[in-house]
Amino acid sequence: VAGVFDLSSFRNAIRANLDLARLRVRRLDEGVLVAPLRAASGLRFKDVIIAGAVEDAFPARAPIDPLLPDADVRRLQVRFPALEDRLSRRRASLREAEAAMSAARDRLTLSAFQFEAGGGRPRHASHLLVAAARRQDPA
Repeated sequence: VAGVFDLSSFRNAIRANLDLARLRVRRLDEGVLVAPLRAASGLRFKDVIIAGAVEDAFPARAPIDPLLPDADVRRLQVRFPALEDRLSRRRASLREAEAAMSAARDRLTLSAFQFEAGGGRPRHASHLLVAAARRQDPA
């Protein structure tokens, strides 16, 4: 770091940056919030737009733990009930996705892409997107 500074000027610089980071141009309930799905839990928005609602991403697929197989995790859950296996992580991911969708007061927009970026492998719309579409039009 070039220049000379002391603790007081360092503290003032940090405070200015923190204040700037939380600067709001509008009211808290106006504008756009870009956040992970779990951030929508318990909140309500006029419109909710969820992009990339494809299988294994919405809800997110629970990864396989490379160190501890699920059978071992289930045995350990007797002593450590908070320890999550793939099924419990998948259920949590599903709850987060459903909470994000239910956060919409007026309009919910879900979008899905057909192929990965660069023309990669095909992707399929999430079962949650398909179910929401069928509620609007069974065909």
